[in-house]
Amino acid sequence: MAKPRIFISSTYYDLKQTREDIADFVESLGYEAVRNEEGNIPYGREKSPEDYCYKEVQNVDILVSIIGGRFGSESQKSKWSISNEELKTAIKLNRQVYICIEKNVYSEYETYALNRDAKDIRYRYVDNPKIYQFIDDLKSLTSNNNIMAFETSADIKAYLQEQFAGLFQSYLSEQSKAKEMDLVVRLENTSKTLEHLVDYLKESNDDKEEGISKLLKMNHPFVIHLKEILNINFNFWIDNLNELKDFLDNLGWKYEENDDTDVTQSFLWVIPGESPWENSRELRISKDLFDSKGTLKDIKISNWNPNYLVVDDKSNDSSTLEPEDSKNTDDLPF
Repeated sequence: MAKPRIFISSTYYDLKQTREDIADFVESLGYEAVRNEEGNIPYGREKSPEDYCYKEVQNVDILVSIIGGRFGSESQKSKWSISNEELKTAIKLNRQVYICIEKNVYSEYETYALNRDAKDIRYRYVDNPKIYQFIDDLKSLTSNNNIMAFETSADIKAYLQEQFAGLFQSYLSEQSKAKEMDLVVRLENTSKTLEHLVDYLKESNDDKEEGISKLLKMNHPFVIHLKEILNINFNFWIDNLNELKDFLDNLGWKYEENDDTDVTQSFLWVIPGESPWENSRELRISKDLFDSKGTLKDIKISNWNPNYLVVDDKSNDSSTLEPEDSKNTDDLPF
């Protein structure tokens, strides 16, 4: 099962224990902690180690930046440190970031802010005033720059626990809103259908019943869900099973006459993969949708069952299927 990957960014020697504490906390939640000292970052030979750190930031979900009093190793690409650049990379990629600054450093930053233009000022809690310049840049950002001051790793853990809980609650809320938006879209489509119907009745009195029937068939729950599940972007209607077979045949779906599985419950169509190594797809349509004569039944949207229409990928057994290129093993090194 996929789990959130959380990058822990900081200088190493002064914050070694803090990094370990936060990594243990992250893993206790079932998430994956990414730290360069643990071999979580794959280093190659084509680029510098810092480049691979920035590249790994692309593969994580969250970055936790811990800023203390040491500036650390300076980047080869800018005036900032490597840990500063890791945070900047995450912000550019729009990753969720949490910025934790050691309390004494953050307090002394206020002194720096009052004396930006002054020269020859020595600071007690940092070994390089660039740390305060970097905090200046962070505070000037308009978003994704929430900063908390910490004294111990326990402060960071408590903060992250609250933030992760907030993220989860936000996700649940968005999922609920997505369902509401889906309902709004469906209601809007229904409204447009009714508008078309009203316009039609106003414009013509000829064959009213036939026109109304076509509009209703195009908005039959079966047609709506078939369009959605097969990604069909044009209007159509289905009167009976034979029309359905012809329609799906034109889309490349082959009707299985001798379906041995679930034959009493559903009809089966199959569309093969483009090669022997690609999965085929199965479309099962419940027989409950049709009467004894094969005519599509009238069904209310409220009575729709998701099991009426099911599409599945059918895996091929690739153990006996080999590409031509793989049959010649003379050049393999093992």
